[in-house]
Amino acid sequence: MYKSDILDGERIYNYMVIYLNADIGEGSAYDNDLLPFIKYANIACGGHSGGGDIMINSIKSALSKNVLVGAHPSYPDTENFGRLSRRGEMSNREISESVSQQISTFLGALEDQQYKQIHIKAHGALYNDSSKFEDIASAYIEGVNLALKAFNIDRRSISIMLQPNTPVQNYAIKSGYNIIREGFIDRRYDDSGLLTSRSEIGSVLESREEVERQVLGFAKYGYLITASGKQLPVAVDTLCIHSDTEGCVDMAKISDSILKVREKQNEI
Repeated sequence: MYKSDILDGERIYNYMVIYLNADIGEGSAYDNDLLPFIKYANIACGGHSGGGDIMINSIKSALSKNVLVGAHPSYPDTENFGRLSRRGEMSNREISESVSQQISTFLGALEDQQYKQIHIKAHGALYNDSSKFEDIASAYIEGVNLALKAFNIDRRSISIMLQPNTPVQNYAIKSGYNIIREGFIDRRYDDSGLLTSRSEIGSVLESREEVERQVLGFAKYGYLITASGKQLPVAVDTLCIHSDTEGCVDMAKISDSILKVREKQNEI
């Protein structure tokens, strides 16, 4: 999807536009404030939060701002906001059925013409586990398959937003989906290129300097920066900001400004 990735010493120059996305419909007071800065809205559909009228209103709000909407399924765990792994507690079939049910709830709130540009992004621990473990990646994608089959939607028209170079990317591509490769503005990475646990101190970035450094790493140099300071080459199509991160709107403004400057400089 990139025009070119040119290695020059330790620097990688990426010339495709990178857009922002946000997880919304989760009860944050900042959802509407984030919409002007994002291209993709990942909308909770009841597994960890949201669903019902909150989900429907979030869809309407996003579409009114010309933001593309997508389902944001999770492990079924509202008590822990879907941020604790259920691997080993739930069978793969149970995970697939839960994912399918959540996505079906989301699809049921859309009009027919709105199916054409939707995407799907896992939330929290399901996102992390599908990035690490083959069995969870397979169960998650099978859940997506089941939901789309029930609505007679061609999977080739759907994009899966995911962490690149992971098991879930492999399963998504094998299943015929388009992919949207994602990085995070407000989260720390470990030396394997995966997100650090939220239980670790410093796992969520808070300062302006950290956010700017993170965004520039992805957008200008083509790498993610790990907690130990390593720079791991990676190409992304979108950067996520969480609506429950302290200062998320300011982070979105900073990131949007950096990405617009980058776009102008590269004359895309």
